[in-house]
Amino acid sequence: MRNIFKFLSSKQRNTYIAIARRYNTTPWHVYNLAHGEHTRSMRDHQIIEILIKMKIIRELDLE
Repeated sequence: MRNIFKFLSSKQRNTYIAIARRYNTTPWHVYNLAHGEHTRSMRDHQIIEILIKMKIIRELDLE
């Protein structure tokens, strides 16, 4: 429940909504990906790439 309030008060909420519309998913899923959820598909990887390009998240170091 607490995460819902964090999403609703996020400064990037409109960005998450726009990305979600583009990739036919929920804004909540995009928010969770931006905050550490594991990727499960190629679409999730594409969303992560967009978030990195927009400098919402940093590039992941997979060492």
